[in-house]
Amino acid sequence: MGLAWMPAMGIAIYTLRRGIFGFTDLMRKSLGMILVFYLTRSWLSEPNVILILPLALILTASGELNSLAFNAIWILPLVITIFNVSPPQLLALNFPQAMERMLNLLEEMRTLRLVARIALVIPWHLAGWWIVATCFKSAPSQVDGARGDLLTSQA
Repeated sequence: MGLAWMPAMGIAIYTLRRGIFGFTDLMRKSLGMILVFYLTRSWLSEPNVILILPLALILTASGELNSLAFNAIWILPLVITIFNVSPPQLLALNFPQAMERMLNLLEEMRTLRLVARIALVIPWHLAGWWIVATCFKSAPSQVDGARGDLLTSQA
């Protein structure tokens, strides 16, 4: 399953055959391509999601992406991060005793954390694939506008 991203990226690239109609369409399809890669990789660190936040924020501000989708992009990985061991590790240099106590507590709740992470991956994938579908569908105004420009230039 570690190589599932290769055919997924091939399919995503194939969907670009219709072309790109303007800057916002380029940003939508770029966000979709990155999400296809992230959703099909066997390993994704939560900090990698930070790389797509500017694209999603610009698309949300321009009305191209639903604000609920934008919230899902940053809230779900943040919650997954909380259930990982990484937050206590950030305290290692400043508060080594606190980090040690938190790691012991997290070890006691290992099963709960594992179940919570698995339960959070499902909404992450559902939201991610919904955003991918939203990003790859062409807005009617863009397609009609491009066809209209083509028709007027031929006349």
